[in-house]
Amino acid sequence: FNGTTLFEDVFEQVVRLCIEKGLITGKLLLTDSTHVRANARNDLYETITVADEPSAYIKRLNEQAIADGLLEADYADHVKPKTKEIKQSKTDPESGYMHRPGKPNGFHYLSHQICDNEHGLITDVFVTPGNINDRSVHSERIKTQIDKYGFETDAVCADKGYDSSEIHADMPERGIQTYIPRQVVPSEENRFQVSDYKYDEVTDSYCCPAGYTIPYKYYDHEQGGKVYYSRNVECSRCPYRDKCISGKSKRKLIRRKQNQSAYETRCPKNDSPEYYAAMRLRQIWCEGNFSHQKANHNLKRVRTRGLGKAFMHCLLSATALNLKRMVKLLTRQLHCEKHNFLQADTFKMRVCF
Repeated sequence: FNGTTLFEDVFEQVVRLCIEKGLITGKLLLTDSTHVRANARNDLYETITVADEPSAYIKRLNEQAIADGLLEADYADHVKPKTKEIKQSKTDPESGYMHRPGKPNGFHYLSHQICDNEHGLITDVFVTPGNINDRSVHSERIKTQIDKYGFETDAVCADKGYDSSEIHADMPERGIQTYIPRQVVPSEENRFQVSDYKYDEVTDSYCCPAGYTIPYKYYDHEQGGKVYYSRNVECSRCPYRDKCISGKSKRKLIRRKQNQSAYETRCPKNDSPEYYAAMRLRQIWCEGNFSHQKANHNLKRVRTRGLGKAFMHCLLSATALNLKRMVKLLTRQLHCEKHNFLQADTFKMRVCF
């Protein structure tokens, strides 16, 4: 079955059957990813140099910046190509070396799954190397399954690893609310947070706690956002200098994503009852599914090599879970229908006599 879409077709057919039976609504979609051990030794690798290119999202932001007049159309011609060094497995070069806090180091794949909130049935599976960021595939996978299954999705929910201006900007374009915890950047004690600097859309500038203006200076094409920094003279005589910048710095610098406004608009929703209910469901279904799959459906590690075969492996695991849960739910549904029928029939007999 190599090179075919057989396993993907089977998975999608099961999802469509669940939709027909009313087991999947697509109103609230819950997202998470889990590491799957690659069939490769962690000590058998080589260090290679690869191009350090901006993500598809950063490229999209740069295109928007060109349209807004913040960036020259030929900026890429004047940019020196960057490179980076990564570990590549000699056994399975398509896997990725994962190095995350609280996670096992080594060569892994990431299985990204999206679940429906009704019964936790899995509606989408996507596999990437273990060194890929979670948030980089989220928006595209949500759009793909909405278009594929015709979901009328009201909201999406994910953990703080998916907190990005990309997701908070892409989802409202489709009328979808985001329930994602805010990722707090750790800072030194007694230092000002980013939220302490107030942004003014009219003047396109920030105001620091001391009342000084931090104006826009230039657009950073590497990070896809605007850069604002204060004047050296103002910072040198400011009484809050020690709480704002470090001893070596001479001025305050703030970076702002192109879609930061959408991000700031969505975050206040995180205190609503709907937010806490969605986060609870995400914990139950997403993390519960991964735990069940690893215990019963071989999601701890792959036995084959290559991204394509890892994708088939994760698809089979998700399909097995969906089939078992679908049968269980339909059996329960049928039992309830029979019970209600018997109760109604008994009632009729009592009325007759």
